[in-house]
Amino acid sequence: MIMGAVIIQSCEKDEPQVLSEFIVGGEWTYEQIEVLQTLTFTGQFLNNGTYVLSLTDGNVTLSFDGDYNIDDDTNVLTLDEPDIDQSGGEPEQVVFDVVWTEGIDKMVWTEVGDATNVLTWFKNN
Repeated sequence: MIMGAVIIQSCEKDEPQVLSEFIVGGEWTYEQIEVLQTLTFTGQFLNNGTYVLSLTDGNVTLSFDGDYNIDDDTNVLTLDEPDIDQSGGEPEQVVFDVVWTEGIDKMVWTEVGDATNVLTWFKNN
């Protein structure tokens, strides 16, 4: 009977990783090239459904945080948009379709409703 259990266990495949597992842990970086400067966004996604984001132009660094939600069935990420201009008030939500490949430390976000807003994030090791 033990031999049968060993054979069955060795034939089982690992479940594929889902986006919510892929995005959590580690630090992600996105660079946006502007006319006179490069803006670098660095983010971390935590298990509790919150994220921490910093933005720097090389001189000044701003930090933000907010909530996020991931639909693993559709690879859709919804997050509270950072209050970059610090106007206060209720956070607006922004929704992204996320394309990623397990084993590659890169993901591409495309904003739902604005296909020109594409963010390519790389995981820092």
